Amino acid sequence: MLTDSKIGFMKKNIQSNKLNKASADISSGNMKIEAQDYQGAINDYTELINLDKNNADAYYNRGIANDKLKNYQNAIDDYTEAIKIDDKDVDAYNNRGIIYYDLKKYQKAMDDYHTAIKYDSNNVKAYFNIALVKEDTGDYHGAIECYDKVIEIDSNYTEAYINRRLILDKLYDNKRMLDEYFEENSIEDNYDEVGVS
Repeated sequence: MLTDSKIGFMKKNIQSNKLNKASADISSGNMKIEAQDYQGAINDYTELINLDKNNADAYYNRGIANDKLKNYQNAIDDYTEAIKIDDKDVDAYNNRGIIYYDLKKYQKAMDDYHTAIKYDSNNVKAYFNIALVKEDTGDYHGAIECYDKVIEIDSNYTEAYINRRLILDKLYDNKRMLDEYFEENSIEDNYDEVGVS
């Protein structure tokens, strides 16, 4: 006959086995990502999600694996699920934003980056990613401001220096070309009127 204490012990044992299985699945999935076995990682994280639908890390990590396999919609869905569970997961916002950026869905990307900054005002990745969007959409001055912010937060962020310099070179080249055009055509150089500084 099963007593209440035996039933309680069995329940604890089952729960302990589930936790051990979950821990093994997340560890195995992480190792598979490191080994670039992304489909294997997806399988492990899916098993974990089947055990615990509220495991934000499993959704987040499966999102990484899906992204690596270019399963972009699946990755977006996984990051979205991770965010539903932990709405302050700045890495999930950033990663989902990167996918939106790659898909040229700039407004959705910007929304995610701004949300990441809302929860972590020094999130250097989000500022850098905003700068990339601004650069791609022709807002060079806005991109420079974001690169400046990245450098202010992390003075060792080499890519920010490089990208900022490339934009400055591009703007300088445009100004020089306008100078030559105005000179060749005997036109007064009214840069303020055309928005070049």
